[in-house]
Amino acid sequence: MSYKNLKEYCTSKYNAVVEMNNKKQTCPECKKKTFQLYDDRLEKGKCFHPACGLHLNLNTINYGTDPAIEMHERFSKFSKENLFTKDWQGYDRRAYLYATEKRRVSDLALRLSDVGVILKEYDADKETEGLFEELNQQIKEETNEGRKEN
Repeated sequence: MSYKNLKEYCTSKYNAVVEMNNKKQTCPECKKKTFQLYDDRLEKGKCFHPACGLHLNLNTINYGTDPAIEMHERFSKFSKENLFTKDWQGYDRRAYLYATEKRRVSDLALRLSDVGVILKEYDADKETEGLFEELNQQIKEETNEGRKEN
């Protein structure tokens, strides 16, 4: 699917409203008021919150379908969530406690790093189910749109 602007993309992907101006606004990902659109045609957006760092580029969104990047983003997001969420009893996870208490790594440093936790119950096949079909469909659509324009 091709989006005409980042407002349409954010509405579709994040169910969030983004205004088409370069003023500071609420980030569709972290919900903090640290997101800003930039570029001459407002086709790029960045969240300046240290724990989020969302970066959107309309050109990449519309024409840059890369399965490896998509897999990495899903894996990274999942591993970060597992590090910072509480367990079923409401306690911090052991990996988080180990890093912050035993190794004395600050919470901010953990949030900014590539450190994460993958639970032993993680099923990669289940998490990626349908992903390759979806990506192949996007690639076909992009290719067909490119042929129509020429």
